[in-house]
Amino acid sequence: MGVADSVIFAGCVPDEELLGYYAACDVFIMPNREIDGDIEGFGMVYLEASAAGKPVIGGRSGGTSDAILDGITGLRVDGTSVTQIADAVISLLSDPEKSKTMGKNGCRWAAQEFTWDVVVQRTHVLAMAIKPETDRRRRR
Repeated sequence: MGVADSVIFAGCVPDEELLGYYAACDVFIMPNREIDGDIEGFGMVYLEASAAGKPVIGGRSGGTSDAILDGITGLRVDGTSVTQIADAVISLLSDPEKSKTMGKNGCRWAAQEFTWDVVVQRTHVLAMAIKPETDRRRRR
C-alpha cells in the first residue's frame, strides 16, 4: 500500500518496550472488533497511549467506551470498516492541533480517573454498596 516508510505495524511488543512505541507514535491505532464472539473487554492499551499524551483510535466493539472518550481523547470507529479507520487516521494526521488536544485530554483524563487512588476509592464505594445485601444473605 506504499506506507512502509510511514507506518509501523508493531504486532506483539514486549512490555518493557511499550513506552518507547507510545513516545514514537503520532496516533495510537487499534481498531478492535468482535471476532467469533471475542471482544475487547476494556482496552488498557488505549489508556496507556492516552497517558503518554497520544490520541487514540479504537473500534466500537466491547468496552472501549470506558477507555476512549469519543471525540475527546480519541475516535471510536467500526473496526471492520477500512473506510472509517482510514477517515479517522486522516482526520487526526491532517489536523495536528486536534490530535494534540485529544492527546492532552487523554493524558489529563487518565491521570485524573485511572490512578490507583481513584480505583481504590471506587472499589470501596462499590464494596460498601453491596455490603448490606451480603449481610442480609448471611443472616438468613
